Amino acid sequence: MSRFNPFSKSTLYCPYCGAAAIHGDNFCHNCRRTFVDKPVEFSQTQLKPSHAVLRKPWISASLSFIGLGLGQFYNGETGKGIIITILFFLVLYLSRIYTSFNGLIILIAIWAGAIIDAYISSKKINQLIKPFPGKSIFFWIEIIAVVILLGILIFPMNIGDGGNLILNFQSKFFVKENKVHVNYTQDELERGAIIKEQPYVLSGRNRHVQFTMYRGVNDYLTINKPNYYDKNNELFWQDLIDDEVQQKYLTGFITQIKKKTVNRDDQARIAISIVQQIYYDRNFTARFNEYGYKYPYQTLFDDSGVCTDKSILLAYILKELGYGVALLKFIPEHHVVVGVLAPTQYTYKNTGYAFVDPVCSCIIPTFDKGEYGDDSKNLTPLTSTPVVIKISDGMSFDSISQEYQDAAVFDRLSQSAQENNNQLSHDDYEYIYQPLIQKYGCNQVYPKNVC
Repeated sequence: MSRFNPFSKSTLYCPYCGAAAIHGDNFCHNCRRTFVDKPVEFSQTQLKPSHAVLRKPWISASLSFIGLGLGQFYNGETGKGIIITILFFLVLYLSRIYTSFNGLIILIAIWAGAIIDAYISSKKINQLIKPFPGKSIFFWIEIIAVVILLGILIFPMNIGDGGNLILNFQSKFFVKENKVHVNYTQDELERGAIIKEQPYVLSGRNRHVQFTMYRGVNDYLTINKPNYYDKNNELFWQDLIDDEVQQKYLTGFITQIKKKTVNRDDQARIAISIVQQIYYDRNFTARFNEYGYKYPYQTLFDDSGVCTDKSILLAYILKELGYGVALLKFIPEHHVVVGVLAPTQYTYKNTGYAFVDPVCSCIIPTFDKGEYGDDSKNLTPLTSTPVVIKISDGMSFDSISQEYQDAAVFDRLSQSAQENNNQLSHDDYEYIYQPLIQKYGCNQVYPKNVC
């Protein structure tokens, strides 16, 4: 084939935009597209487009399939790759904190759009429609990250032993209700078995429940925790209560409670006492900023929690014992208690539920005259109407009338003491107050500051 003659004076035109081609060049200065061959004769008026390859479109698309924005970094489009990555993780974040936000569809659209964009951009680069400054430095950074991740997925490894965030990366990721979860194997879940003994008081007698817990289950729940920003949505609380892995590994604990007595309401009393005997978490602020509220399993495993953690745990236990349960959330006072279904005369403010505060062993069920607050120097009674968050339907705690009567006696003693410089008469103290605190374990089962 004859090649280009630079001395010819004939005119040639670009087949794309129609602009006059400049002698000696194999691309159009107007639209920046290139040609395959230089013309045989300058009288020719049609040129062929270039098939020169600067970027391979299928490689660009494949890279975007493997790594978010990777195809854009391969094409040298650093800004676009960063924007796609930020957008993806922004949608992922929003989908976790707002359950009504259907983020999964948008995430798939972003991912598919990145693949298509990488393919089209690489073709335009080959036609010189787009400039190619070279691979972005982020290309190599992401390649290294992808290789490391693939290596971890292929070759199982443990990151330390004894930490709160121990991952065996043989676990697989899955999506449930628009959220990404980590699926542990049974061996991973049952790692780090410990024997727990949770004390309780029933009718003034100290007992304990013994059962097995696993650090692996605790770590699984730490990884898959719902985001605490969702706490105003009832689905958030249901997520904490209804986790299937948690339910499987708390079955033994529930069974041990049932074995202690055949009396259903006494089983409920055992549950209340167990949770009241758990430490109050005084380091809540630091922990909340990192993890949010705990699953029931975690509160039991850690033997500590704030009012919300302990209420969620007690609500879970009572639900598993077959009771109708709700959470009563006092927003102005920043407090949460458990509501258990009970006869109307024993319920709190027409909620349909009896007031049960699990925060301390000295709070008799149905007693609602306590004072609360984030600052121990500025405590106030509960005056607001609580938000009722229903957890489960179930049976009524009918014999809670005993606690209701005892709470009334305790309230009378408290008022009498306040009127007499915090002192009770000898008979009230010895024959009423002392037996009452012994009955409910207010003298604390084990030597630690529970409340």
